[in-house]
Amino acid sequence: RSLIVTGVQTCALPICNEGTKPIRAKTKIALTGTPIANRPAEIFPIIHYLDPVNWSSFFAFAKRYCNAQQTQFGFDAKGASNLDELQDRLRETVMIRRLKEEVLKELPRKTRQLMTLPSTGAEDVIAAEMESYRNCKERISELRAKFELAKASPIEGDYKAALGALRDGEAKAFSEMARARKAVAIAKLPVMIDHVEEMIDDGGKLIFFCHHREIHDSVMHHFGKKAVGIIGGDSMDARDKAVKAFQGNPEIKLFVGSIMAAGTGITLTASSHVVMGELDWVPGNMVQAEDRAHRIGQLDNVLSQWIVLEGSLDSYMAKTLMRKAEIIEQALDRSTEARVMPVAEDAITSKIEVFETEQAATREANRDRITKEADRLTPADCIAIHHALQYMASMDIDRARARNGMGFSKLDSRIGSELSNHDTLTPRQAALGLRIVKKYAATQLSAAAGAEIAEIWTRVTGKTE
Repeated sequence: RSLIVTGVQTCALPICNEGTKPIRAKTKIALTGTPIANRPAEIFPIIHYLDPVNWSSFFAFAKRYCNAQQTQFGFDAKGASNLDELQDRLRETVMIRRLKEEVLKELPRKTRQLMTLPSTGAEDVIAAEMESYRNCKERISELRAKFELAKASPIEGDYKAALGALRDGEAKAFSEMARARKAVAIAKLPVMIDHVEEMIDDGGKLIFFCHHREIHDSVMHHFGKKAVGIIGGDSMDARDKAVKAFQGNPEIKLFVGSIMAAGTGITLTASSHVVMGELDWVPGNMVQAEDRAHRIGQLDNVLSQWIVLEGSLDSYMAKTLMRKAEIIEQALDRSTEARVMPVAEDAITSKIEVFETEQAATREANRDRITKEADRLTPADCIAIHHALQYMASMDIDRARARNGMGFSKLDSRIGSELSNHDTLTPRQAALGLRIVKKYAATQLSAAAGAEIAEIWTRVTGKTE
């Protein structure tokens, strides 16, 4: 017997998107609060593990429920389709999903609203933030490509050095982006204070969440004795006093909390209005913070407003996260725990694609696998793979800057072009290149060349897809 239970209180099993290790047991129960983090494809490893008979083929699952298509850039399973049917099949086979509204039947609704405010006066810091983001993304993409290429090096030190450089580069990029986002948050402070002030003047209490200490302290200073707050480093006694004052003192109109320090473990049901002044990288942290008001004891419908400046990185993050949340809720829930206010479609630009992690065609192959597959390649195989890479690179004139069906896509462009520039390929390099060539062969190679690559792929990897 197998079952997946999702809902309010959960614990974790060693299940991840990369797959599961078989556990010898008559009964298998997977407990998770987030069976889908971003898109329907992410639930397949769990349901296949639990019920490999009804959920046997990822390819069939992706075609039916992920709007999967064979594109010029390979098999794309990032979409969503037939979600009502997916929910019915999940419930009929392996899923029991317990919603907060089912467990806590008396709890009112929660509504989430995105407020995009004009960036007047903050144009320069927003432009600097986006420029910093583009530069960081470019550097990380280069380091990722070098790391993938290092898998083909016979020297293990090269691989370890590339991995160290990637980790160091990611840490530096994160620090740089944190500074840029902080500057935007500070520039946004006047409009946030105006909004909070207007809401308080209308009556009632309000909960304001932020990330940076400077924002917390500035808001606390502006509202003075009307506000209490919790920030990182506060003692348990100080936290308790702040919560009790907000909950019981009618003179306290505002609670100012750090998302991380005040986002869990406290009850703030004296207010039904939450304002997220800053966004966290992890959406679950913001949802937890919202739910400080959406708890037992809350009598009113809860409104959570996410405030972003037009054109800022947060504005693109928020729109992406909200769109994904709608898909997840439609796939899993009969009714939604939170209702998202509609966002105008023309306000969602193609820039949301920058939040999709670039996945190289070589990503799933580690050094050991590359070594084993290299041993199975003949000299003729290496030449065929090299020629295919060179042909694709010759078509990749813009280095994947536009979706035109020519050459490689995104990170693959760096790896494929680098391999194609070699005079000859070593078996290891050819094994790495084979994974890129296989991804694009169906749409960019001739029928004969494509058939040759397919034959090499099957013989070397033992896979037919």
